[in-house]
Amino acid sequence: MRDVMRPDKINLASLGNVVPHLHWHVVPRFGDDPHFPNPVWGKKLRERPHAAPADLDARLAAALDSVA
Repeated sequence: MRDVMRPDKINLASLGNVVPHLHWHVVPRFGDDPHFPNPVWGKKLRERPHAAPADLDARLAAALDSVA
């Protein structure tokens, strides 16, 4: 994720729910995202979202294929 997306930072959150389990949220963060530097579920500080590259899906898939 760091190599492909080049985020300013990455947030990690471990959460459970009604059914006992653990799952992780790995959230790339950018200085121009609407909530930065607050959590993505916090108050918006800007209206305009960070623009993702058009080929992001392909770049992430290729990066995952290279480590599989």
